[in-house]
Amino acid sequence: MALTQVSIRDDILELSGDGPRLIGMRCKDCDNHIFPYQEGCNRCTGTNVEKIRLGTKGKLWAWTIQGFPPKAPPYLG
Repeated sequence: MALTQVSIRDDILELSGDGPRLIGMRCKDCDNHIFPYQEGCNRCTGTNVEKIRLGTKGKLWAWTIQGFPPKAPPYLG
């Protein structure tokens, strides 16, 4: 049986023939690139943006590690 890739979040990841690609945003006013996609630019506050498929290489600027499990459903409180 062949394995099939399935994206758990279609709004941030696109699976295509040339491999998985993250979906981001490019501001048409200041050329800022952001991941994940958002409706406005955090650099110039403009809303003239478009969805783009991000490249396969980049720089990691920050990360975080969660050292405890998330709350159990139904996430009350």
